[in-house]
Amino acid sequence: MSTNQFMKYIIHLFIILLLMQSCQSKEMRINFKTIEISIPGTMASSVKHNSKYYCYFETVDKKNSSAPFTDFYILNESGKIISKVPLTFANSTEYDLYIRNDSILTTPERSSLTFYLDENNKKWIKIPNATNEIYKDKKYTVVVNNESFCCDKTWFQDNATGQKYEIKAENPVVNKLNNIYYLTTKESVLKISDPKSHKLMEPFDQYYPTANTLTESEIEYSNDFSGINNFALITSFVINNQLYHLYSSDNSMKIGVVKNESLLNVQEFKSDIFPYRSTSDTRNYITENSYKTVPFTTKDPNFFGIIEIDKNQFNVITFKNLYREPIHGESKIKAWTEKNFEYFYSNFNTLSMDQIDRIEKKENALTITSEKNSNIEELSKEQRAYKKSERKYLHLLTRYDYAPDDKSVQKIQFQWGFPFSIPSRDNKKKDTNELLLLNSKSIFMKKYNWLLSFLNQKLGTPVSEEPSYSKWETKTQSVELSYSEREATLTLTLQKK
Repeated sequence: MSTNQFMKYIIHLFIILLLMQSCQSKEMRINFKTIEISIPGTMASSVKHNSKYYCYFETVDKKNSSAPFTDFYILNESGKIISKVPLTFANSTEYDLYIRNDSILTTPERSSLTFYLDENNKKWIKIPNATNEIYKDKKYTVVVNNESFCCDKTWFQDNATGQKYEIKAENPVVNKLNNIYYLTTKESVLKISDPKSHKLMEPFDQYYPTANTLTESEIEYSNDFSGINNFALITSFVINNQLYHLYSSDNSMKIGVVKNESLLNVQEFKSDIFPYRSTSDTRNYITENSYKTVPFTTKDPNFFGIIEIDKNQFNVITFKNLYREPIHGESKIKAWTEKNFEYFYSNFNTLSMDQIDRIEKKENALTITSEKNSNIEELSKEQRAYKKSERKYLHLLTRYDYAPDDKSVQKIQFQWGFPFSIPSRDNKKKDTNELLLLNSKSIFMKKYNWLLSFLNQKLGTPVSEEPSYSKWETKTQSVELSYSEREATLTLTLQKK
């Protein structure tokens, strides 16, 4: 190593030590807090506002559902549920949750629909569509449009003239420091001194990809090998006139600063924390650079949380989820099935989903998203599904088809199954649930014989009977009982004619 190289190394090391010292000083205070909660699912889009947490929680049933079922909760600072707010709009896999004028708003993924949270009445209210602003000051408004299927667009809009200047930056986080705009994407930090030096947008430019007009001096930092070391810039924030960057690299969370086009690590977190950025969660813009929230996950699905950046406070808030799906036991599930089948059968003509919901929720059944109905004749119906675990590896899934106008129930299905898919017969790889699968026939045939005896007693002799299949009919409704060895499921169906 030459003398010049050695001196550069010493200077570089000295800068890192100074930055690490400042990061631990009064400039940035790093705090950790753990909150115990008991809520089904895992946390999705969430924000903290006025000492309360506003959170989407997703429940996923991988075998019986193609998408997660989403609930919305308001929690106090200690994690206690203040209220659960029903979603009146269609379930989506992602939601943009953000604050405008001290109000909580949400927009489903790739949608222009906007809903306002009426906290007092515990409901979402549709309002005129919110703009896609992610930042605003006296001169410019920065807008991101990721609703287009052709491309994501980012532009600066002059507040005085309305003219737009587009920047090639995908879903950036915007900070302003010393009259310079810093745009942080997952791979780069851009330094924009004069937005007007970029391409003026024409009316139809939003339908075409943005040309790269960035100069070399405007690229503050760029990581071209982000996929190799799992690198991603999560957000950026300003403390004491210094721009910091929260990022993940080599499976750990770090805080760094950019010096001479290099990202220098000034704080590394040894704990199991993985912050992330959602491409749909972009509208929660900050005007003062002083407050941001970032969600994170961990290797344990029962631990997740929010990083709160408030002025010089860097708060890592972990939610420890104590919820565990209740195991009801075989005798309780058997009694519940007999009691409620008899009630459903006797009151089928007047049965509504409101009654069903009360019955299921009384048992703490877990609501899950049903698979989309591909039958054209069934498109006029909606479906809701509940899951109750009979034992660790066996659950009862109850599906209800109902008319959307009056919520009258049209079809009810009780289905016993395993919480995993059956492997292909051609798959010679040993399955961890192989022993359970080998015993599935005896498990389900025992239940089949119990239900057959119960239904014969209540409904009489079947009109049709085959091995592992029986059917009963009246003028207004039909009942079918079937066992599928191939799918390892036992199904009891009650349906209107």
